[in-house]
Amino acid sequence: MPQNATIYIVLIAAAAVVVALMVWKGRGGKVTWGNKTFEVKDGPTQPPEAVVARDLKVSHGEVGNITGVKQTSAQGGAAGKADVASGLVVNHGKVGDITGVEISGGDSPSKNK
Repeated sequence: MPQNATIYIVLIAAAAVVVALMVWKGRGGKVTWGNKTFEVKDGPTQPPEAVVARDLKVSHGEVGNITGVKQTSAQGGAAGKADVASGLVVNHGKVGDITGVEISGGDSPSKNK
């Protein structure tokens, strides 16, 4: 082992910079040194949000069908919010079907047999 502590200070500083970048960028990572392991995991993320036709204003026009889908996984994963046609304003116009669908607790319909 070197007598000079500068090498250890530089190595510790470099490791600290790497860990800080992993945390700052929101990515996980694992650092292993010999039999020691240090792991940084991704923080909780918000589930995706499906927004369809929010605050849509139709005047003297026609809109087809509006559909929004919210799906939860069988593993209990969080589902995002499905916002379908909230704030929709129609003046002298026509709107087709407005449909909201919630699928929970199973595989997606395309995977069911």
